Amino acid sequence: MTEHVGSKYFRGKRLHGDYDIRVEQAEFKELSLIASADGGTTVSMAVFRNGTKVMRSFRPDFLLVRQNLRDAGEDNKNLLLGFKFGGVHSINTLHAIYNFQDKPWVFAHLLQLQRRLGKENFPLIEQTFYPNYREMKWLQTGSVANMKKPRPPSVRTPEVVGAFSSGLKIAPKIYLETIPASWFITDNVPLGAEVFAYETILLRA
Repeated sequence: MTEHVGSKYFRGKRLHGDYDIRVEQAEFKELSLIASADGGTTVSMAVFRNGTKVMRSFRPDFLLVRQNLRDAGEDNKNLLLGFKFGGVHSINTLHAIYNFQDKPWVFAHLLQLQRRLGKENFPLIEQTFYPNYREMKWLQTGSVANMKKPRPPSVRTPEVVGAFSSGLKIAPKIYLETIPASWFITDNVPLGAEVFAYETILLRA
């Protein structure tokens, strides 16, 4: 397991002079846990000793989360729920991590601030939310285009969708909950356009 440079600052340190500080580091995929209302959370972590994978169990007192909760291949929300259920504290709060799972949810809270403070005092880039790709059949900025070829295996399932305006500028972002895995850009993309194939699908006005 790769050691983060931050752990060296806690090595050999004691809390209030009585308690040793022990730092355990792992990715979500290396963890499993059990949580109960009375016993708290017990975490099992995969480690390698002499080339053999073994599981080590412990009860964490607090966390520092430095990894996205989910990506295109994994969703680790169940671990977050287990830490919350067991009453484990976190430096970056579990409540904030949970709320930042979905970008449209975050943007909705930003819109609440904008409505209270006014657009001039709290400007935001205009965005449109669609619950699924079927609702995007016809858009005000143009129709869906260039999405016929199978997606290469190396390209992740995209989350943010951009749109080309008539002036070949990127229009406001459009967020989707689900996008068919077979969608991918095929042709008619303007020369010199910035194409983020790993994160976006482009529409043509």
